[in-house]
Amino acid sequence: MRKLTFRDTLYLHILLSLLERSSPDGKIHLSSKKLGDILNVSQQTADRYLIELEKNNFIERSYRGGLPEIKLTHKALELIQEYHTRIVNVLMSIERIDFEGIVFTGYGEGRYYIQKPKYLAQFIKLLGFRPYPGTLNLRITSSDGLLRYLEVLGSPPIIVKGFQEGGRSFGDVLCYPVLIENRIRGAIVRSLRTHYDLHIVEIISPHYLREVLSLKDGDIVRVTYRKLA
Repeated sequence: MRKLTFRDTLYLHILLSLLERSSPDGKIHLSSKKLGDILNVSQQTADRYLIELEKNNFIERSYRGGLPEIKLTHKALELIQEYHTRIVNVLMSIERIDFEGIVFTGYGEGRYYIQKPKYLAQFIKLLGFRPYPGTLNLRITSSDGLLRYLEVLGSPPIIVKGFQEGGRSFGDVLCYPVLIENRIRGAIVRSLRTHYDLHIVEIISPHYLREVLSLKDGDIVRVTYRKLA
């Protein structure tokens, strides 16, 4: 498949706008002024686009009863189909991984580490939100859930870099953006120096998840991770 050029993207935008307004017989009755309004450009610019499309054999233009009539050529439909296929292939490569865990009360260390300024600044920059000072802790109890979680951990992480402070060494933290209960943004965080085994999941979010989701120990929470294959 050939590389998509900037001009192709412009042509695709215009061709799709025309295709959306075609009649059952494939004809489009549209003036350059109306097309300019649709594309939010001047009539002169829209007319220039139509001339380019016609010159490059993407459209055929004629007049019937004094009204402009446009028809997309086979070449135009091939271009649309080509990039429709490309988009579908990309969307199909998006993999969704779901698993569930049981809420439990952890050691309380998450609050301390999240609030460290050198971690916090990176969380905000890399994840796009300021995390609530604390983690939601989940325990995975099923083998299927554990396999799914390990698949998440096998994906490329967002890395929050460790640092030295006060004679102590704070390690890197691996982050995996997720949705909690398919609606609340958050991230799995896994410290390279964690005390927890692989059955335990720690999640940060801009919200206090126990309060927002009315959670208590023993409740089941669904976590969703999406990645590009």
